[in-house]
Amino acid sequence: MINLHYASIDQWMSETDIEKLKFKTSKALQRWITLNIACERPYGIVYLLTTNSDENESNTDIFIFEKSYKVVSLFKNIEAHLNSLHQKDVFLQEYKTYEDAYAVALDMREGNALCYNDENNN
Repeated sequence: MINLHYASIDQWMSETDIEKLKFKTSKALQRWITLNIACERPYGIVYLLTTNSDENESNTDIFIFEKSYKVVSLFKNIEAHLNSLHQKDVFLQEYKTYEDAYAVALDMREGNALCYNDENNN
């Protein structure tokens, strides 16, 4: 079972709860993404995508992009990764700007040693 936690721009604006959609297979998830994101969402949206890493949240990959069709491509590329996870959660969020998406990504990495430049290296 794969859980997709999907937060559209509309949900951020109205402050409604993030949708949690359940899929039996990664193929079913890809099909939903193709029909509901790649084919239906307007241009001018920045996407932030992460998958859980089971144990260490700071090891989770973060992907940021603006082309909705790349969501589909990315799911095809991470299918093996999803199948290897014990708990399969995917988080897809939409933002108005890269600035907003990168601010969230930075917050997600707060505990990671690579999050910030070392001020002593100037």
